[in-house]
Amino acid sequence: PIAAAVQFVSAVYQFVPRAVDSREAAVVTFGVIRAGNSPNVIPDKVELAGTVRTLSWSGATRVEERLRQIARGLAESTGTTVEVRLGRRVDAAVNAPASASKHGCVVVPSWVPMAHESFSYPRPCAS
Repeated sequence: PIAAAVQFVSAVYQFVPRAVDSREAAVVTFGVIRAGNSPNVIPDKVELAGTVRTLSWSGATRVEERLRQIARGLAESTGTTVEVRLGRRVDAAVNAPASASKHGCVVVPSWVPMAHESFSYPRPCAS
């Protein structure tokens, strides 16, 4: 199950961003990987936990479809059981342009692709 979990994470990081329009943006993060307790015993199961962030409901739906697609393919190719459980969805926070401008923030049109945090310089906004 560890090899299947590693393959799942790799496939998700590789293929999920390509499943959503680049102007929509989708971020999947795995922050927890739980398996066995001994370095010389293969565990019965591996649990992954993380987050999915998108800017729209259609993007979230597409990411969910892609996660399930990857899980089905991996289960079939490795002979393992892969279960995808997604929690409650929350709307993206979108500031009203008039309110954001009032606080000195730059309002970016929704069609502008999101820059990766390593390559962008966001302007801080007063609250």
